[in-house]
Amino acid sequence: MLLVIRAGLLATLQDQGRTGFRRLGLNPGGAMDTVAARLTNFLVGNEAGEGVLECHFPMGEFVFEKDTTVAFGGGDFKLTANGLPLQNWRPYFFPASTRIASSGLTSGARLCVAVGGGFTVDRWLGSRSTHLAAQAGGFQGRALAAGDRLPFRKKEKSVSGKILPFPWSVSPEVVREIYERGTVRLTPGPEWNWLTPAAQTALAEQAFSISTLSNRMGYRLEGPPLEPRTTEELVSSAVTKG
Repeated sequence: MLLVIRAGLLATLQDQGRTGFRRLGLNPGGAMDTVAARLTNFLVGNEAGEGVLECHFPMGEFVFEKDTTVAFGGGDFKLTANGLPLQNWRPYFFPASTRIASSGLTSGARLCVAVGGGFTVDRWLGSRSTHLAAQAGGFQGRALAAGDRLPFRKKEKSVSGKILPFPWSVSPEVVREIYERGTVRLTPGPEWNWLTPAAQTALAEQAFSISTLSNRMGYRLEGPPLEPRTTEELVSSAVTKG
């Protein structure tokens, strides 16, 4: 059982998302960092698509009320367990009453927390991901709040009553290869020629940043204005995953 002492910023249960419903206007959603979700699940012996707790910074505080195995991955939030520093990408055994907190942000934007066996939450349309707009999936269709309790499906038994690191981890070289590629590729869509040549060049070469108005449906970019050739506008258009 995971007890939420302080929720922090937008902590939700997520998995690899729900597929097959975009024709109904329901986006796949799922973990923002699908690689971290998969790897943390593998570290604790779960299937890749098991649900994980996705936390944003500033992160809240949690108490593991029962013995369990846990792995953290994604952003480096300077985690501690009962005051002891933890490493990302390495599984741990946590005895009951282990308290998790974050003391700062070193890198990244969100953190995945996987527990051995996964969290006990019902699937909605085949997925355990929280869909905030639909208020469905995950834990009651919402972000976690102080006082919430999330049960685990798997029961662990303490052998020492101590926090113990497991002897395996994801190597730093693999993590760097995943997160330091640094290339975003651009595929021209049906409306590409609606942009002027100067706008096309700017889109391919200028710097853009991700706006705070982004969500799991898509990213909104901020940057130099892109001048169109036409005054025609689209109400909506089919897109693929980018």
